[in-house]
Amino acid sequence: MIQEKEQKLFLIINVKFPHLEYSIIKDAAFCYVCSLFPCGAGREKSENNWTVKGVKNWKKMKGNGKNNVGKLKKHFSSESHKAALYEFCHFMNKNNHIDIMLDKNKRQKIIQEERDHAFHTEVICILLDVAKTLGRQSLAFRGHANDENGNFKQIIYLISRHCPLLKEWLDSSRFRPYHTNYMSPKSQNEFINILGSSIKSNISKKVNDARQFAVMADTTPDLSHKDILSVVVRFVNDKGKPEERLLEVREIVDKTGKGMANEILETLRTNNLDLQNLVFQSYDFANNMSGQFNGAQQKISEAIGRKIPYIPCKAHRINTFIEHACDSSLIISDLFSIIQELYVFFSSSTKRYGPLLNKLNEIENSLKLRNLSQTRWTARAEALKSLWTSYPIIIDALDNIVEENKIDKKTKNTAFSLSKKLVSVDFVVSLMFMKNIMYKLKLLTECLESAELNITDATLFISSTLKSLDIINSDTENMNNLIQSAVVFLRKYDVDAEREFSVRHRRRIAPTKLDINRSNAFEFSFHSFYRKEFKMVLDKLNGLIKDHLEKSINDVKPLYIMFKPPFSKELLTETLIQDAIQFLPNNIEIDTLTLQCELEVLYDQCQNKSTMSDLAIVSHELKTALPLANLLCRLSCTAPVTVAGNERSFSELKMVKNYLRTTQEDCRLINLMLLSSEKDLVDKMSLNEMAQKWYYKNQYNPVPRITILHQMDKTSSNFSLPSEIPDSEVTPCKRKRDVLSFQEAILNEIQTSRPIPQQPYEQPQEADNENTSFAKYIINIMKQKIILQSEIISKLVQFINDD
Repeated sequence: MIQEKEQKLFLIINVKFPHLEYSIIKDAAFCYVCSLFPCGAGREKSENNWTVKGVKNWKKMKGNGKNNVGKLKKHFSSESHKAALYEFCHFMNKNNHIDIMLDKNKRQKIIQEERDHAFHTEVICILLDVAKTLGRQSLAFRGHANDENGNFKQIIYLISRHCPLLKEWLDSSRFRPYHTNYMSPKSQNEFINILGSSIKSNISKKVNDARQFAVMADTTPDLSHKDILSVVVRFVNDKGKPEERLLEVREIVDKTGKGMANEILETLRTNNLDLQNLVFQSYDFANNMSGQFNGAQQKISEAIGRKIPYIPCKAHRINTFIEHACDSSLIISDLFSIIQELYVFFSSSTKRYGPLLNKLNEIENSLKLRNLSQTRWTARAEALKSLWTSYPIIIDALDNIVEENKIDKKTKNTAFSLSKKLVSVDFVVSLMFMKNIMYKLKLLTECLESAELNITDATLFISSTLKSLDIINSDTENMNNLIQSAVVFLRKYDVDAEREFSVRHRRRIAPTKLDINRSNAFEFSFHSFYRKEFKMVLDKLNGLIKDHLEKSINDVKPLYIMFKPPFSKELLTETLIQDAIQFLPNNIEIDTLTLQCELEVLYDQCQNKSTMSDLAIVSHELKTALPLANLLCRLSCTAPVTVAGNERSFSELKMVKNYLRTTQEDCRLINLMLLSSEKDLVDKMSLNEMAQKWYYKNQYNPVPRITILHQMDKTSSNFSLPSEIPDSEVTPCKRKRDVLSFQEAILNEIQTSRPIPQQPYEQPQEADNENTSFAKYIINIMKQKIILQSEIISKLVQFINDD
């Protein structure tokens, strides 16, 4: 019987009404606050069910429907409970206690404690602010050898020289009886942990509120020779805008498909994300991630129990396509080899690079030489542009090196060789052709890397770029004009392009024993040879992009057809809508006909819209009228396009974990990465809230976590538990024994968030001394409180004797 009653008690606690109590003897529920203050203003019509008799109708505790809210919610939102709660708050204020009012020393001590509390809060806020700023800017906290020379302490000392409050904290021993100043490495880690945990909780809450999200992951080696996995989530926020947030970085050892999948799923679970809300996944095209049978994308689908669509990173794919296309032509491959050789030649010597830099600074709009990225081929567009813009200056710098007598022979020979290569017809023609192609693809990649871009608009951008490349490939006249412009350009350097071509690419006839009809061998002309090279590159590039485009459309074909402009209601067939619904989580049920009706209405409102992003904005504005259509638009915007968010986190990793900071712990690294990557969330942090979290974390006798961060509104008396506290940590207070400390902690938190008005103590006039004035003050208070205090004492005595 007792076990059954305890189960009822836990059932009540899970409803999260902290003032609710349960009597095992009476098998009834009571309201603690109303039991202490049953009478008074606002409680004239209140009944004694919650104070004397107890409520036993368990079936009606919880509500059933909108109009039947249940007994619990009805009572705890009533005016009588609210009035009792305010009187209880006023009673728990120590300044209103009789012994404090009568004892001047105690009163002064309480006032001093309150001042010290406010003083310490400001100091902790300053320390947290310094930690937040250092983390946001990816700066080190401690020095290389001596912590006293670290950034954290030195900034604190700098502020103390201009802030009397902080200087008093550091200088006064009254505030530091145990020589504690909270500037040690341990305290710094506590500040970092509190700030990082707050950001992580904020991101997890946003993702769970969105009800559907996508996961993106990528790996990179760091300076400590560890493989670091970066996990980013993509979702649509409450304003209807897609967001990509770094969730966690962690070391990974097992880089097989199963190992990667386990690490990704573990990251999602530890951050309290519902795996059933996962709708898309995106990684690079490595075999361990994209494998059809043993890749991470397949293992994640198997672990969740349903097919999670896999969208390869489009930026990675285009980068690979450019590399393969350039390798298909020998002269294009030589172009990039020469550019890299030129950069190494100048950058490896200050004597060579200095004169070149001086000449570049003298010429307007000239650009410095760029190193060729070995992994990001689209970034090579800047290297081609800088070479083309500064081409005459570079040629003059090489000629000066050749003519300089003080330079060694090996350097002169290298400069002479590079000069000849730069003015060759193959190099100039390839440079003029590739600089246009590379810039088109660079602009496409930068567009795809935007976090706000959705999968439908990204597919249209790729299709548009593909059409542009097809036009270049089929325009023979434009190619001939480009080749002819290269011939004219080389005449400035006394180079006969066609003569050089005949020498470099002369007709080579095979021996008779290999080819008896060698006289019939085809001979390329000057223009046809370079057109052939251009077409080899473009055919390879266009073919790869076209295959990838078709596969990308097939991956999300229902959503692509549905949201591809122009928006046509004729395409909204029942089969198409049912296929689109399959992308939603299983816990979301949608009626097909209702969704079709809402989409038709939405299309009518978007006849003049040209992109999916514009339609998503209209959908968000009409989300109340068209909730299902908005849900499907949010789903389409959740689909990732690239893993650029992971790449950006790797850039932050290089600053957070540089060669001087390679030994930091994983927990510290994760929190610093969040502070560095999510700057907008860091700027919105409330330092007072962080100080409160730090305070509760460092209490010697902390109150139960159920009492943390309760908020009270003047218009409502509802108290709710914070969502981040697991149910396992919510324990009911033991009646009569520790309920006073429990409720006191709640009221302390209430007073922190909203101070309760008190009758002010007036300063004595000149004719009155302080004792007379204080006596008048006590008399006025006693007139108002004596009846209330007697009732409280009697209730407390009865409350203690019940057990």
